[in-house]
Amino acid sequence: MLDEKHDGRSGEPDAPGVSEAKRTVRHGAAKPALTALKWGAGVLAIAVALILIFFDWNMLRGPIARYASHRLHRQVRIEGNLHVHLWSWTPRIDVGGIRIANTKWAGGGDMGDVGHLAVSVKLLPLLGGHLRLPLVDLEKSSFLYVRDMSGRSNWEFDKTASNKPLKLPAITHFIINDGHVRIFDARKKMRFTGTVSSNESTTGRGKGFALTGDGTLNGQKFTADVRGAPLLNVDQSRPYPFTMDVHAGYTQVTARGEITHPFDLGGLRASVSFSGRDAADLYYLTGLVLPNTPLYEASAHLDRDGQMYRITGFSGRMGTTDVSGVLTVDATGDKPLMSGDLHSRRVYFDDLGF
Repeated sequence: MLDEKHDGRSGEPDAPGVSEAKRTVRHGAAKPALTALKWGAGVLAIAVALILIFFDWNMLRGPIARYASHRLHRQVRIEGNLHVHLWSWTPRIDVGGIRIANTKWAGGGDMGDVGHLAVSVKLLPLLGGHLRLPLVDLEKSSFLYVRDMSGRSNWEFDKTASNKPLKLPAITHFIINDGHVRIFDARKKMRFTGTVSSNESTTGRGKGFALTGDGTLNGQKFTADVRGAPLLNVDQSRPYPFTMDVHAGYTQVTARGEITHPFDLGGLRASVSFSGRDAADLYYLTGLVLPNTPLYEASAHLDRDGQMYRITGFSGRMGTTDVSGVLTVDATGDKPLMSGDLHSRRVYFDDLGF
């Protein structure tokens, strides 16, 4: 019993000197462990950094291509090198030799071929769920677009997706060098081959955006010339100006306007003019079924909001009949529906196809 009372585990408080000595021993034992932990974390961080710096990113070409194929429902191949630059607030990816397969019914082969693609991303907005791209650079690219008589198109990757206007992420600097596009549209009887470029420089001597090309439309010679402001330091809050000049046989359509928000084609406003030998020929450009008319010319102001088009200030002449008023086109359905309020001081029914 006397031994138990004098045992160190009996619950008796240690003497002040003994307690302080124990704390000193415990602290001294923990200090090397903390130091080792800090050194271990530092070595691990350096090792991770070295791995990322010297990592062969080409090893990820296969997984990335398979993921893209799954998302597009189309085979995607990466045949060039893949480089990732992570150590920046705007990480950048460079990849070469991207190929997107075409559908079998559209002839097989490749629908898209990109020689080199560079994309940089703003990291902080991305963490908040907002995609901002300081740079998109397409080099030596070519794309093939095909649509058959039934309306089936090779650019529809997901049949369940809604038919909404194209909307791209916010891009500050968009470069396109040596771009080519081919369009074969059986429904509109169109065959078109064009070039696309947008190679601005910070000196202000850039050429701006340009899409030019030619082909045939309904058996008639077809040319298109679309120009836009430089795609350098694009501000999403400022409209993007453009011009368009299209000739198809005797039909000519010109437009000067602006896209309300850059890279969102769902909103635009423009002053347009069109003329030709027969208004019915506009179907192949607009998809609208119009009556056969004699020589015509007209001008108007066009506003687009999604799939709704409003045409105001319409003023023109078909033969000897003058026409003015307001038109609305609803393109939300399978076929566009046009309605409006038109006026004329002098009407000749023969001019309107009656």
